[in-house]
Amino acid sequence: MKKIYLTSEDKKAARRQSSRKWWMANKEKARKSNRDHYHTHKSDYAERQREKMKDPKERSAHRERNNNRNLELKVNVLSHYSLNHELRCSWKKCLVSDVDMLSLDHIENNGAEDRRHGHAGASLYRKLVKLGFPGGFQTLCLNHQFKKALNRARTLRKGSL
Repeated sequence: MKKIYLTSEDKKAARRQSSRKWWMANKEKARKSNRDHYHTHKSDYAERQREKMKDPKERSAHRERNNNRNLELKVNVLSHYSLNHELRCSWKKCLVSDVDMLSLDHIENNGAEDRRHGHAGASLYRKLVKLGFPGGFQTLCLNHQFKKALNRARTLRKGSL
C-alpha cells in the first residue's frame, strides 16, 4: 500500500527519518562508502572547494563558520578543565569567566612540547577532545597565567643564587 503524504514537507520528513534509520543500522558500511568515494574523487572535491572560495561571500561565511566552531570547541575544552566543569578560572577565589580572558594552562609547564608538534589553539583543543581529555591541564585567566609564570621565574632565580 502506497503511503499518502499531505505535504511535500511530510514527505521530506519521512525520507529523512527513513534515511536516518538506515544509516544508524549501517554506520560502518556508510562511512566506508563515503571514505572510498572521497578518495576516488578527491581532486573534484578540492576543485569545487577552490571555486567556492573565489566568492567573497562564501569565504566570509566559511570563516564565520570556522570561528563559531572553534569558539564552541574552546568553551567545551576550557569548561572541562575548569573547577566543577564551569567555564571559569581554576585559581582559588578567581571569578573570571569571560571566554576571551581564559586560556588552557599546562600544569607541568610543558606547553613548548605541544607547540613544537604544531598543537596550539584550536588544534590543541581538537587533540585533547580526540584523546578523551587527558590530565595535566587547567583553565586559568590570563592574569593568573602571567602570575604563575612570574612565580616560576622567581623560584628559578632563587634556586640559582
